[in-house]
Amino acid sequence: MAPASIVPSIACTEPLFPSSVFTNSIVFIVLYNSLEVWTTYNTIEALVSFTMTKALFDDFFLSGVGQGWTLTLEEIFYLFAPLYFVLIKRSKYFLIIIPFVVFFIFTFIKNQLNIEGNIYGFLQKNISTYIIEFFVGISVAILVLKDKIKRKGFYTYFGIIFLALYLIFRQYLIGPLNLKNEFIHFIEMFVFCAFGIAPIIIGLIYEKTFVQKFLSLKLMVILGKSSYIFYLIHKGFIPIFIDEHITNNKLLLFIILNIISYFMFIYIEEPLNHFIRKKYKSLKTT
Repeated sequence: MAPASIVPSIACTEPLFPSSVFTNSIVFIVLYNSLEVWTTYNTIEALVSFTMTKALFDDFFLSGVGQGWTLTLEEIFYLFAPLYFVLIKRSKYFLIIIPFVVFFIFTFIKNQLNIEGNIYGFLQKNISTYIIEFFVGISVAILVLKDKIKRKGFYTYFGIIFLALYLIFRQYLIGPLNLKNEFIHFIEMFVFCAFGIAPIIIGLIYEKTFVQKFLSLKLMVILGKSSYIFYLIHKGFIPIFIDEHITNNKLLLFIILNIISYFMFIYIEEPLNHFIRKKYKSLKTT
């Protein structure tokens, strides 16, 4: 693959990359200063955290900024995204076929590597159970672009009600439906996204509701843009530091974390995002 064709995939993860590097840097600086001896294990731990590959290893799954494991999933998806889109363009059935194939291939490899001596638990966390989320999103995008969705409906409130019922009753279904089983969890993620998240997204596009108006407020748009940074920092050293040295009030903690997320988005993510996109445009013209 030519360098210029790789850049779009990198650019997709790039908006999240600066915050990941920044927060991981602080984590490992603190770790370095707290350890008497920095070992090879610590070096590998830092390496997989900064390269966003830590979720490929069970031992390092929650290393550095714990929530950053989701970046591995995104990184893998965008790496293969060009192939996915080529197949989807040929047939929309691949929207269903690809996530199942990816899940079963990943599960097969995981089972084959479940042996004594597997270094750092390589591929022993089955993150492919979440791959379906991307394809539900792609399906919604295709339906919207091709104008295949009926404009009249109750998409927003249907999605909200579904998610509310899901959150209420899931705890009672874990045992009977064996939701801890990887394939069942894979199907659960499909149902969750297809009947909960997707209708809300469609509703926000087409329906004039209170929810749409509220989420269109300037404050909510800003919070939305910085929401992934908030997700990265809402657990770990930053809230612990705030709790121990500033305030243990949960509402104030929430507000402070959102303020930090906003400034990280404005002064770290957005400038670097523009920089990489500008570089990508220059590659296209050369």
